Amino acid sequence: GLLCFSSFRAFATLVFSLILSILAISFNPLGLKIFYATLEHLAVNQGFIQEWGPLDLEALLKFHNPELVAFGVLLMLGLLTVFLIIKRLLGRGMASGSGDTSDAKEGIIDLGLIILFAIMALKSQRFIILFAIFSLPPIVRNFPMRQSQLLPWRLCPIILIILSLVSPFSQPQRRLYTFGFGIADFFPAKAISFIKGQGLVGKAFNSYGLGGYLIWNLYP
Repeated sequence: GLLCFSSFRAFATLVFSLILSILAISFNPLGLKIFYATLEHLAVNQGFIQEWGPLDLEALLKFHNPELVAFGVLLMLGLLTVFLIIKRLLGRGMASGSGDTSDAKEGIIDLGLIILFAIMALKSQRFIILFAIFSLPPIVRNFPMRQSQLLPWRLCPIILIILSLVSPFSQPQRRLYTFGFGIADFFPAKAISFIKGQGLVGKAFNSYGLGGYLIWNLYP
């Protein structure tokens, strides 16, 4: 934490804000259990829910899924960035305490972000999006393209966001999740009407993405 701040006062302000946030979050039906409820859920359901499961490296290497291909490319860029950061830190003699310490601190933070979220993404597919969000800034900051004058490096994240919105990879998701009024046509409204009309009860075997809709209609 101290690596991010130039003064102890700024660090103390963050710690104080963190304590207040923890106290505020504690006022919920689960109480303090909310802080480990997600880990508990992950431990119980990791083997049954695909998005909580580990990444299928075999599927990643087959290049069949465009989303996994994009993640693989970003992961390779992240690993290359880690190598470049370590090379730069060792070259500037960080161990001996010489050179600009602020640059060394920034490099250590970038290393931590890339490595931490890469491990999380490989352990659970749900965290791939977090890896994409938190690894892009360190990659852009440390990649050799930053030294080039062909493109202002600060514009790279904006350009990547625009490309992700117009990319054909996002079109299936865009058709599935749309904005507007009423119930989207991909929800099983007719099946719900049949279940209610026939008075069917018991446990349901359903797609994970439809769970919220079924709870909304059939619970309790």
